[in-house]
Amino acid sequence: MDFGNLKRCVQVGDGYKAASGITVSGITVGQQIGNWQTFERRSLAKKRKPSYAVFVELHGEIDPDKIESVSYTNQSEDSLAEPRYGTGNITIVDEDGDYIENGRTTFRKNQKVYVDAGFNDDMIPRFAGIIREVALESNSKTISLDIANSGYVLEQNKTSGDHSAYTTPKALVDYLVSQTGIGAIDYENESGPPSTLTFGTTYFSLRNFWKLVHGSALLMGYKQYFSEKGRLQLTRRSTFEETAYTFDDSIIEYIKHDRQATLINKKIVDFFNCIRPEFTAGDGIVAGQHTRNRTDSLSKHKHGEFANAETDELIGNWANAGMVIDQSLDWYAYPRDLYKLKCQAIPQLQIDDRIFVNSKSENIKGYFTIEKTYEYITSNVYTGVFTILSAGERY
Repeated sequence: MDFGNLKRCVQVGDGYKAASGITVSGITVGQQIGNWQTFERRSLAKKRKPSYAVFVELHGEIDPDKIESVSYTNQSEDSLAEPRYGTGNITIVDEDGDYIENGRTTFRKNQKVYVDAGFNDDMIPRFAGIIREVALESNSKTISLDIANSGYVLEQNKTSGDHSAYTTPKALVDYLVSQTGIGAIDYENESGPPSTLTFGTTYFSLRNFWKLVHGSALLMGYKQYFSEKGRLQLTRRSTFEETAYTFDDSIIEYIKHDRQATLINKKIVDFFNCIRPEFTAGDGIVAGQHTRNRTDSLSKHKHGEFANAETDELIGNWANAGMVIDQSLDWYAYPRDLYKLKCQAIPQLQIDDRIFVNSKSENIKGYFTIEKTYEYITSNVYTGVFTILSAGERY
């Protein structure tokens, strides 16, 4: 969970001395202070007053009276296919023409955009990205801003050729992100797999940056997504934060099964058949069967052309292939399912938060982790849809 600036810990740097349990002016070092408890109480209340603010580069805060609606998604997707990134839409009705000049809007593609949301004027960051497209309906003076987080920026940039200077996931991802200027990266266990795993090959065919980050994440058993503050996250598949929140029928508007969560497909299993250690001929095994190429029939014809090509490209030895196989088969040893849960928006909840669902009407009970959040806001409505992943027997 994240309460933004509404919650922080009193630090030594605030002027207090480091000591066990020291209290100065009624505040203990390490104590969590701020308006977060009030915010949490309002977020779970039946009646509440939505608040939101939209900031656009070169425009500052957009007049809230002109904003008709705001919607956006933040999502993670642990998949062999290229994952999707967060997107959204901002609809502005500008009858006064404050954002229209000479029949055109003053908004431009690639301008940065930030959305804060909450209740009773207490707000926390909910989306950060750029404007992807701008549309103006002249008759109604309605402006539509199509927005996306920085995954879109990574997707628009491409590279190819020799990248032998970047042989670990951290080195490669740091380099790619530095070329786009999208900001800092949060690694889980930065000194672990991001820095210790070595790629089998770093000579790439033409790939966009988002695909190469995806390949790096899959190889080390991580997943990628952007936080509500716009920072790239690389976290373990097993990561979750316990929230102690229970969703029952009094909160849930609906919960329904969406699809089975499938990372494994036949292509992963076929790594066993078409990537082998590089044995010598004296071992009685076909030599040279340690590499995988883009014309491999098992991959291309049977199980989807280039479905996982960016990861394949980083595999050049049995150690890397074995890592992908073992982690995938182990993590998805038991069935896991994705559900959609609609309720009032609870903005402090974010990707990888774990909740408990107890729906007697649908006979669904158990722990789930949040994989995707969708929120829709107007002046009097603030609703949300969570895509949640069943915990299964792994927990």
